[in-house]
Formats: sequence, structure tokens, C-alpha cells
Amino acid sequence: MIRRRDGPGAPQPGNDAVRHRFIMTGTVLLCALPPLAELVARGWTVALRYFAGDAYLYLTVGRNLAATGRFTMDQVHATSGFHPLWQLVMGLLHLVANPLGLGKPAVIVLDFLLCLALVAAGLGLVLLAHRRAEGRLPVLVLLLPVGVMGLVLADYDSAFGPRGALWGYVNGMESGLTLLGYGLLAAVMVRTGAGSTRRGALGIGLVLAFLLVARLDNAFLVAAYAGVLGLRALLRRDTPAIRLLAWQGVPVVLVLLLYFAGNLATTGLLMPVSFLAKSGVSLADKAAEVRRALDENVLMFQWRYLQLVVPLAGALVALVLLRRTWREKQPRPLNLVFLVTAVATVATGLYHLLHVPTLAQGHWYFPVPALFLTWFLVDRLDHRRLRPVLDGWPAAAAVTVLTGWIFVTVYVGSAAWGPGIYERLLTSEADSLRAHYGDTPPRILSYEDGILAYATGWPVMTGRGYLLDREAVAVFRDDERSLFKLALDRGFDRVTVSPFHNKRPRFTQRSRSRQLASVLSARLRLSATEARGIGFAVDYISADGQFVILKMAPARRRAQGGPRGK
Repeated sequence: MIRRRDGPGAPQPGNDAVRHRFIMTGTVLLCALPPLAELVARGWTVALRYFAGDAYLYLTVGRNLAATGRFTMDQVHATSGFHPLWQLVMGLLHLVANPLGLGKPAVIVLDFLLCLALVAAGLGLVLLAHRRAEGRLPVLVLLLPVGVMGLVLADYDSAFGPRGALWGYVNGMESGLTLLGYGLLAAVMVRTGAGSTRRGALGIGLVLAFLLVARLDNAFLVAAYAGVLGLRALLRRDTPAIRLLAWQGVPVVLVLLLYFAGNLATTGLLMPVSFLAKSGVSLADKAAEVRRALDENVLMFQWRYLQLVVPLAGALVALVLLRRTWREKQPRPLNLVFLVTAVATVATGLYHLLHVPTLAQGHWYFPVPALFLTWFLVDRLDHRRLRPVLDGWPAAAAVTVLTGWIFVTVYVGSAAWGPGIYERLLTSEADSLRAHYGDTPPRILSYEDGILAYATGWPVMTGRGYLLDREAVAVFRDDERSLFKLALDRGFDRVTVSPFHNKRPRFTQRSRSRQLASVLSARLRLSATEARGIGFAVDYISADGQFVILKMAPARRRAQGGPRGK
């Protein structure tokens, strides 16, 4: 373990104090200002390049929550397939926006700005924890906004913004809340360790509970915190520390019980629908995914494996370097934070690597591992032998320019094709759809990211499974059935797929029912038996053929194509 000559809170000469304030302020501004400047320069549609596709699911449920008081995607059935705190925030955002008459562009900009503020605040708390622990900030923290993962995933930037970099977590999802919670945890661990009083322990417990409801996968971070500090207390036979850990668990248990009770009351399910939709993946399935990724060289697999394997490898190295921290009576405060985070990163990586479908994993899953990897590396490089080179104003200025240059050259480019489609669906295509269907909105089974539901305000049953209800998710998990018959029984007699699936048009106005069923069977798990019982026809097709809505009906009443008109 590298020992620092500067103890926690050690006094700094005046010039050093100014430089460290510059480093802290500069790092936060390097995180916040580039995306903000791009938004100002290019307009609201820039946010679409940053937003994950699933952000529109949160926006849709948030709008429905504000309108109906219920967590629902299809405006009828209750769902729980979301991380609760961010979904509540999206509901509050629409409660504020609706009376003010704010349109979708304004809501999206507010969502973007909120995400940006949360990410920057989380980073600021991490820097504050570092400076409180060490009495100084290394110049290389100015690289945290881009980080190791931002460079690793830079070549996979073509669809939706800067994956891996902190800028990429300004994504309309819960990533900002997770980073804020992690920054709070680091700050309180550095300040109080495991807490020295019952009141302090309850405060830390509230931070852990916040992390849990910010993103349910943060259970790995909460468990790592409890496991690391609990094992250290047991090894040292520290009974008071064990009692304090128990008090920290009180808010976590209460919040979990409240969450489970809410799930049971709304959906009749203990676990979130999204967990049920993704669970049940066997090791054989995962092995087949790896073989497909290697055989087909699929880009969608490549960056997802990289975002798992690189932080996982870094965390394993960190565990080796931090091995003495387990038994030290008074460990270096940052080492304790790093040890907890490394254990959580390993657990998170292995779980997703072995048990979650690879293509169901987004870049927004892993903000803490991405930040930790760079933060730990910067801390290791902050050695007294390197300080004469890295500690001065010239180095600070050079690293600041480098980070800004990386943003401009790597992450700012022409608008990606994917977000361009989303912009069109939010504007001109939404107008065309409303003109086509008139005053009676269709009810649609939709296999896309939620943009159709948010753009039109129509009732949409999501075919991807994450925001279904109790009955529908049971059908989704049944390998012998698909959602098509259930959708028809519920009156959802239209179906559409992601606009990306028709980039090279597979559907035309001349497409016959059997041809349409064949394409759906190949892509959407429509069984041959079900396909024979349903007739399909093209009901709407955009001018360029990239966005299609099909009409479906029981085969004895063949679906009639063509516009319905008003």
C-alpha cells in the first residue's frame, strides 16, 4: 500500500490550496459545461443523442403518473418495471410541466439539465471526499469526466452519445442519482468511517437506502459496504462497530419493506416486473451469446462485454492492492472506500456477465464501476515520485485542455442516425400519425424503446417486457407463448417494432399477412401456431418506409390494410 506524506486534512501552502480549488472546480466544470455548451449551440435535440432509449419509458410512465396517479405504461394496467426514485422524479417533472403548458422539447431539456446537475454533483462529492481524506487533489482527477471507460468505448459512440464517460451518464436515466448517492457515501465514509454514534449510523443508513431506491442493482454496493465493514469488525472483534452497522441497516430494511409493499399493492408482485422479464437466463444461454458475439463480431455485443470486463478486471487488481485494508485497525479512509467499491464492482460484473441477457444491458447500468476505475487509477498514480511532474500549474492546464479536446474531437460530431429517427417521431412523424388515425388513438403492442408512446400519448403495451403487468409478464416469460394473443384480447390490435428494424424496409404496403407473420416470428418470438391464428396487414408506413405499424386481427377476420382516416 502506498503511504502518503500528506495526512488527512494536512495544511497546504497558499498556492497549493488555490490550485486544489482550481482542480476541484475545473473537474466539475469539465463535466458540466461541454454538454451544456453543446445543448446551447445545437438546440434541444442534442439531448436525444445523450438519452438512452429507455429514457422514454421513464418519461411515458412519468407522464401517465402525473395524469392518472398510477404507475402504468399502457394507461390501463399497473407496472413496477422501473427504479422507483427516478420514476417518481419523472412523475414530479410532469406534474410541474403540465400546468405550465411545457411541451415535450421543454420537458426533455429539463430532464437533461437535471441529469447533468446530478452527475456533476456526484462527481463534486467524490472530489470533496478525496480532498478531505488526503488534504489535496491530484491533477489527474481532471481526467475523470472522460475516464478510462470513456476512452475504451469511444469507438462505439455512433448511436447514442458518449458511452463510458461521465458525460454519457447524462442519459435521462437513473445514473445521475446513483452517482450522487455514491458521492454521498464516499463523503460520509471519509468523514465518519462506519459512524461513531447511533445518529451518525442512521444517517449513513439513509444514504445506503437512497442508493438502493436510486437503482435497485445498487444492492450490490450496499451489500459490499455491509460485508466489508462487517467482516473487518469481526476480524478485529469490534462489537461496537457491529452494533453501529446494525443501526445503519435499519433505514435500508424499512425502505425495502416499503418498496415491496408498494409492489404488492400495485402489481401483486414482490419483485419488479423488469427483473422477472430479464431473469431465468442459464449459463448455457450465456455461453451461446458469447459464441454468437465471437462468430458474428456484433458491435452491440462488443461494447457491452467491454463495459463489464474492463471494470471487473480493474476491480480484481484493486482487491489485490488493497488486501491489507481488511485487517488494518485504522486504514487510509480512501482505501476503505475503494475496497467497498471494488467488491461491489466484482459482484455487479459477475452477476450481469453470468445471469443477465447481454443485449438487455445498457451503458447506464454501470456509472459507479466506470468512475471507480479511473478514480482508483488516478489515486495510485499520485505518488511522491510523480508529483514534481504532475502537481504544477502547467500540468493542470495541460490536462484541462486534453479533457476538453477529447470531448470536442471524440464526442461531438454529426447527429447520429438513431436520435435523428427519435427527433422525427417526436415532431413530424407524430403529426402524421395523428392525422392518419384521427380522433380515435390506436392501442399498440410496441417492440421499441418507448418513443412511440411518449411522442403520441397513445396507449402502448411494451413488447420488450420491462413495463408489463403481472399477467403479461407471465406470458412474456413463457417460451411457448408470445404477447400477441394477449394484446389482441385486451384490444391492442396494432403492432410495431423499433424503427431501426425497418432501416432496410422489410415491410411495404404490398406485404402479405403470411410474409409479415414470418418476419415477426423471426424477430419477436411469434410462434407458428399463434401466427396461423392471426392475420396481419400494413396499417401505416412512413414516407421513407422506416417506421411501420401493422394491424392484426384473428385470422377468421382478416386484417384490412390501408389508412383509416378521420
